Amino acid sequence: VAEVLGDAAVLVAPFDVSAFAEQLAALAVDLDRRAELSVRARRRFEQHFELGAVVDRIERMYADLIGATAGAVR
Repeated sequence: VAEVLGDAAVLVAPFDVSAFAEQLAALAVDLDRRAELSVRARRRFEQHFELGAVVDRIERMYADLIGATAGAVR
């Protein structure tokens, strides 16, 4: 989960209800922190998950595979 969310979320240990409640309460009163997390989440989505970014990664993967295959055949 941390690898996907990066710095765009507040994470707590699994099943730590107390830590979850604390973080949720802190976010409830901290408008600036919520806004910053929102900006980071949007930026992260655009960089990693928007269609163009995904297509670029797939194209690079295929190019790497083709290059590796072409080098092995020679």
